[in-house]
Amino acid sequence: MEKYEKLAISDLVLWKDNARYSKTLDSEEDCLKELFGNKTMNQKQKVLLNDLFLESKIIENCIIYKEEINENEFQYIVLDGNRRISLFKVLNYPDLVKKYGLDFVKLNSINEKIRTVDCKIYDDINEAYKHVELRHLDEQNGKGTVKWASENKDRMLIIQGKEVDSIGYKIMKFYESTNKPEFSEVKAKIKDKSTLDRIFGFKNVFNGIFGLKSKYDYDLYNPEHQIKINDILKKFYSSGGKVNLVYTADSTKKLLEDVESLPIDSNQMSLDIANKDNDDSKNFVPEVNDSKNNFSTKKHNKYTIKGVILFDWRSRGIDSNNDLLNYYLKELVDIEKLSDFDQAFILDIAPYFYRLLLDISISDLTSHILGGSADRFLVPSFNKEPFNTTSSSVSCVNHNKISSIISIYDNLRKNEDKKTFEEYKKELKKYNFTSKNETAVTKFVQDLNDVIHGSSKTLSPETIAKYDKITIILIQSIYHFIKLK
Repeated sequence: MEKYEKLAISDLVLWKDNARYSKTLDSEEDCLKELFGNKTMNQKQKVLLNDLFLESKIIENCIIYKEEINENEFQYIVLDGNRRISLFKVLNYPDLVKKYGLDFVKLNSINEKIRTVDCKIYDDINEAYKHVELRHLDEQNGKGTVKWASENKDRMLIIQGKEVDSIGYKIMKFYESTNKPEFSEVKAKIKDKSTLDRIFGFKNVFNGIFGLKSKYDYDLYNPEHQIKINDILKKFYSSGGKVNLVYTADSTKKLLEDVESLPIDSNQMSLDIANKDNDDSKNFVPEVNDSKNNFSTKKHNKYTIKGVILFDWRSRGIDSNNDLLNYYLKELVDIEKLSDFDQAFILDIAPYFYRLLLDISISDLTSHILGGSADRFLVPSFNKEPFNTTSSSVSCVNHNKISSIISIYDNLRKNEDKKTFEEYKKELKKYNFTSKNETAVTKFVQDLNDVIHGSSKTLSPETIAKYDKITIILIQSIYHFIKLK
């Protein structure tokens, strides 16, 4: 029989007969030496410690055997979860902490914050062993944990709204979505993401054939790149499609020796509205609402840079209780699925989305700060005045508020919180977007307003791509701040 229950970590006993060990050990201290003494395991333990420190919780439950040692007296042996629990036990042995180079601050922090752990408790040792085996042995024809292939791992990144670096994954998704007849031959044969990563990861391919500086610079929106990728894969599959053909850089170079390189300038062209199939798009002029509620028109620039992927951040850790914001995030368009004609239109209206979402988010933050909810996280000198200047008829997206949002993260008292917000600031800094850079913040606000209020100004795709990233980082950090406890 088994049951689920929260147990105090102090009541748990490390498993001295752990299958990780070469023999049965005599004491808790011996278990800790086994877990931290090996160089490889020590590094893994430090990674796990850092994760617990940042998450402030143990995500997966432990498997526990409830052993009766005397009448109505039990001990709770950790059959699965010893690595996690050892990070709490090792603090009782300061010499080991020092010997194995563990971080006292992080160990103290998790011991203060995490006192209990979710457990699945067995009173039948054989049933407990069976569960442990299912977690740690191989797939057992499906009974055990089936490991994810590399494409499954990439898919999980996509689900979380994270960046996928794999060119193989991107190529497979391209062939999955395309219906153009010239790509049908390869589409019917394409498989094995890791082999695609191998082919397009060699310098003699990304640099020698495509003229790129890095394997991360392929552009699946660029027709020239699409065709050249297809040529390479046709050659590969017509030659047998075996990984040994492309196992080394030399073998790949030999296979593709008759594939012509792209002209240098073709690498710079991608989403060029003037050169697309739909001629009507050349004359397309959308209606935009000006500041006087009249309709005006504005000319469109040609988009001649790499395709811009927007709004790829709906699942990126935005934990908001605002139903309106959540609705808009859910309904944001998937620009990858739009036609070139529609993509150009979305590039023009993107600033509307950014200011709308930021307006909602900053309004929530303003209420949070002025309501006093944030006081316990900030140093007494924090200036609330920039957040006390809004009305229902004025946008919250202004220079003062955005600069203050970035600057308040310097005032967080808790070290563990400060580290997280330092990451947000680090990401914003990539775009020269800091509280001290008056020009960058002012330009961001002004550019959004220029479009929204019907100016003739059109933002470049480079600028839109940058503002897309800035917007998501700001919204992420705002709701992370609001949720601090």
